[in-house]
Amino acid sequence: MTETLLSTREVAAYLHINEKQVYRLIRNGTIPCTRVTGKWLFPQSLVEDWVKQNSLAQTTPHAASPGAVQFEPERGLLIAGSNDLLLDSLIDLAGRRFPEHLFYTTNLGSFGGLEALKQAKTHVALAHLLDPETGEYNAPFVSQAGRPDLVAVTLWHRRLGLIARPDSRPVRSLAELPRKKKRLVNRQAGSGVRWFIDQQLRQARIKPEQITGYEVEARTHWEVGLHVLQGRADVGVAVQSVAELLGLSFTEMVEERFDLLVSKELYFSKPVQALLDVVTSPELQERAAALGGYEVREAGKVAFAL
Repeated sequence: MTETLLSTREVAAYLHINEKQVYRLIRNGTIPCTRVTGKWLFPQSLVEDWVKQNSLAQTTPHAASPGAVQFEPERGLLIAGSNDLLLDSLIDLAGRRFPEHLFYTTNLGSFGGLEALKQAKTHVALAHLLDPETGEYNAPFVSQAGRPDLVAVTLWHRRLGLIARPDSRPVRSLAELPRKKKRLVNRQAGSGVRWFIDQQLRQARIKPEQITGYEVEARTHWEVGLHVLQGRADVGVAVQSVAELLGLSFTEMVEERFDLLVSKELYFSKPVQALLDVVTSPELQERAAALGGYEVREAGKVAFAL
């Protein structure tokens, strides 16, 4: 799915106002927009929805959406889903730049984040789920979650792969684990990495019970790295930055897209736009480069809108 992005001039023409008024809407945080390489861009579908919602707001009494989190994002933005090292930097920088907003995060895994959105227990979810049939990230799973009103914004791409101690016998794929008698440290059920591992094993026609350590679960990339570093496992699957920071070897398996998922209504909110402002900032780019294994070439871009 390709989202049409409008310029400030095109939005002004669509709304029948001048460009100065568009910039005023941006400053007020009332119009859906994102900043990419210094330019303000507006997802057309979100602008159209925004116009419809504002028209309805003028003619109907205000009522809470049935699927709305019973906690206003202005009091604090709830973020649930996948674990990631660069996410810590994003939250830190957002808190420094926008101290008027509070950001709360919880590690539920990609599927857990989607379920929290479905049950209206979070404002925002984080996911990196690749559908092997379509080759698409997140969109098929969002549709299955029963939330047709979501927007996916790419935060970054990250390299995921096998990590091991540098002095150990190299492993190039999960398919080699049974033959080489390597112990795996797995990720928890519901996480995007666990989904990826299971897909890899299925493609290699390897059953979980053939993998020593398959039942051993870690909840974060750091925990995976520490299992390997301390000799409690021979191999794990984690982001490249963990391997670099802990002095472990890294064999890349995939560069995956890491998305922020939010309802179209909350996409317009100031806390969400604050996060997206930081995502495209030079400060976050510097931190991504320092960690290693991250690409921010599409940071802040709307990947799809349902």
